[in-house]
Amino acid sequence: MTKKQQKEYNARYYKKHRKEALAKQKQYRRSPKGKARIKAYQKTAKYKAKEKKFRSSVKHKAYQKKYQKTVEYKVWLKHYRHTAVRKAYQKNYMKKYHQSDKCKAYQTKYRHSDKAKALARARYRQDVNRAKALAKASGYTAKRFGAPGAWTGSQFLALCKKHGNVCLCCRRKRNLGPDHVVPFCKGGTNHLSNIQPLCLPCNVKKARKTTDYRLSTTQNTATQLNKAA
Repeated sequence: MTKKQQKEYNARYYKKHRKEALAKQKQYRRSPKGKARIKAYQKTAKYKAKEKKFRSSVKHKAYQKKYQKTVEYKVWLKHYRHTAVRKAYQKNYMKKYHQSDKCKAYQTKYRHSDKAKALARARYRQDVNRAKALAKASGYTAKRFGAPGAWTGSQFLALCKKHGNVCLCCRRKRNLGPDHVVPFCKGGTNHLSNIQPLCLPCNVKKARKTTDYRLSTTQNTATQLNKAA
C-alpha cells in the first residue's frame, strides 16, 4: 500500500469511526501517560514556535475578542482578579518591570517632560497653600489658649522635608499636618520646636498624649549609623 492509499484509508476509517476515535483520544489525554507526553511536548521549541505563531494570528485574536464578551469569561475574570495567584503574579510582574531599562528610560523621559514639570509646580503650590492654611489655623487655636509662639507654612514644609515627608508615627507618605508634642491644654507652646509632622489618623490616635515621635526617629537613625560603622 502506497502512502497516498494509506492516507485515503485513514481518512475513510476516521470518518466512519469518528466518535470512537475522539473518545479514545480524550481518554488517552486524561491518562497519566498522555498527560506526561503532552507536558513534554509543550516544553519543546517546536511547540513554542507554533504557539507563538498561532497567538499572533488574526484567527486567534478574533476568537479571543469573541470569548472576552461571554458571560463565562466575565465570571472567571471577576473570580481570578481577587485570587492570591493573580496578586502574586501582578506583584512579581510590576517588580520586574520597575527594574527594567524600559521603565527607567520612560521615567527619565517623563520627568523631563513639560507635563511632569507643570504637575510638580501645581503640587508644590498646593502644598504651600495648605501649609499656610495650617499655620493660620494653628495660630488662631494658640491665641484662644493663650499659648506663645508662631510658625510659617514654609517652616513647616522644611520640617516635613527634614523628616523625609513621612508621618513620624506610621512612617507612611501621607498628607501631613502639624501635631503639638505637648498639647495646648497641657501648657504646650506654638513654637516650631513643639511641632512634629503626623498624618490625620495618627494625630487623632495620639490625642492629648505627650508622645514625641521625633525621639524614636533619632534613635533609629543612630542605630542604623552604628550598624553601618
